[in-house]
Amino acid sequence: MRRRTLIILYALIIVLAGCGKKGPPVYFKRSFNAVVQDLSVSESNGKLTVKGKINYHDKISKEDIAGSRIYLSEFKLKNRPCSGCPIKYQRYFEQGREVIKGDTFLWTLSGIKSNRVYVLKVHLISKEGQPGPPSERVEIITSGK
Repeated sequence: MRRRTLIILYALIIVLAGCGKKGPPVYFKRSFNAVVQDLSVSESNGKLTVKGKINYHDKISKEDIAGSRIYLSEFKLKNRPCSGCPIKYQRYFEQGREVIKGDTFLWTLSGIKSNRVYVLKVHLISKEGQPGPPSERVEIITSGK
């Protein structure tokens, strides 16, 4: 009886260990390193306008970009992070190709608050869903004008 139980237990372990996909994880076909450079942000009429130049690397074209992810954090003036300190972004916005105008990245955010510090960075996203490298981090202090 005990021997039969051990055989069943060993068989069960072998069967369970054999489940699942065998092989390497899914890799993207090629590296995606299109990046937004010279990122700037300006304020006007309660809106933030984020603008930058898209740098296409390694034969990447506008058609290879599906959209972008814009990371954003908002701070009160007294809680402003230092320029080199790491921050945890509070939210992000996913945008399609409408933010890409030739070699220019252009995005507008409305409903901003005055006397706040907004910190942003941008990742371009490939058609396969692969994020590119982050842009430099930019910040703006809003005045509400």
